[in-house]
Amino acid sequence: MKDRSNITIYYDADCPTCTLYKEASEQPDSTWQPNSGNEKEIIVEQNGNILRNIEAVAAIEQMKGNDRRAKILRNPILKPFFKIGYRIIAQYRRVILGPKATFFWIKTTIGLGLLCASLASWRLWFTWHDFPAAPLLGGVGNGLYTISNVFGFIYFGLLLALIFTRRHTKIITLLLIGISTLMILGDLNRLRPWLYQLLLLLGALNLSKTEKSLPFSFLLVFASTYFWGGLQKLNSYFLEEIWPWFISPVTQLIPLHTPIITALGVIVICIEISIGLLILKGRGVAAAILATLTHLTIVTLLPIGHQWGFVVLFWNLALLAIAWIVQKQRFTIESKIAIAVVILLSWILPIGNWFGVWDNYLSGALYAHETDRGYIVVLNGDIPLLPANAQNNLISWNEDESAIDTLMWSYDNYNTVLYTSDRAYIAALQEICELTDATLYLRAKKRHFRTLPGQIISCDTLHKQE
Repeated sequence: MKDRSNITIYYDADCPTCTLYKEASEQPDSTWQPNSGNEKEIIVEQNGNILRNIEAVAAIEQMKGNDRRAKILRNPILKPFFKIGYRIIAQYRRVILGPKATFFWIKTTIGLGLLCASLASWRLWFTWHDFPAAPLLGGVGNGLYTISNVFGFIYFGLLLALIFTRRHTKIITLLLIGISTLMILGDLNRLRPWLYQLLLLLGALNLSKTEKSLPFSFLLVFASTYFWGGLQKLNSYFLEEIWPWFISPVTQLIPLHTPIITALGVIVICIEISIGLLILKGRGVAAAILATLTHLTIVTLLPIGHQWGFVVLFWNLALLAIAWIVQKQRFTIESKIAIAVVILLSWILPIGNWFGVWDNYLSGALYAHETDRGYIVVLNGDIPLLPANAQNNLISWNEDESAIDTLMWSYDNYNTVLYTSDRAYIAALQEICELTDATLYLRAKKRHFRTLPGQIISCDTLHKQE
């Protein structure tokens, strides 16, 4: 029943969230007054009593006649959780809604996407695995890898700071990019496509001069994600090999003829390219709708249908959330130098992947075409000398030899695969060569305009190069 007693409510008049709640809750028997500005909470004065936190909200809801809602808020079992939720909302009350909300939600979404994906592949960021690291810059990379555990804890701490703090976002972003760079120098396998892309988005986001607007660089990076993700799939290998495998959880239930499967693949490619173009043209709602279809399809078929690639679940959900957050946002032009750098990284350099001079993971080419695949062959008698997870990922090569499937070996260690380039495979071979004699077989790599030949590299070849 509605409480008819007069109450006075003190609220933060500078808070868009509080103001919206006030406008939705004003009643004839209530008085709303701005508080001193130092209070984070809504304070209710009722019959000489001062109510705070969830009790204040419950009193307001009861005043409005929402007795059932007030009763739920006061439930002794649920109340402790409501109090925690209220404190979080109170802490971020000025950015949940209003002119700074878009920046806040994008920053938080990117942080959550990075944190969840990194937790899903947590061994990758430390040294607690038996898959060989692929350090860069020789001794510098080796030295950085030895202190990876320190960097790993700093990295996760910065992600938490990015998510749960409102200030110093630019400083946190710079530190996050810096620590990620050091970790990548220690092990190239850490250069994940989602890490590269989300950090690019985060860096572009922080180019804005004020949190009340988004920079055009952010729009360019975001649009390139879909444009290149679709364009890289425009090849026969994707349509004939990868797409039929990808959609197999559906075709097992609903058999489809090959021409229909191929046609669906072409439609998927066109949709993904269209999302990027729609984002550039400012058609945010249409882009968000198509992005929803794309990401939900990926999430349903890959992590759920194939039980594979769970890390990309969080990447896809983060991108989907951003697509809806920015769909009505206006963008401002910032530094021309910044825009030029973004165009270079997001739009120009991926062209080099077609010619084999720019890596897959930096070009939107994940699951797009035939990726690098390497096998390390050893004598059957030397199998006991191999690391435990390497022994668990052997395939028969011939009568006397077995091969380590390096892709699966890395997946068992990281819950994601190694960085698919010759450097990562050769680093794995070097580790095995310290245990026994072995040979690395790298298969040929097909690109749009060039086929890179396969390679056969032995331990003797590596020793001669040293």
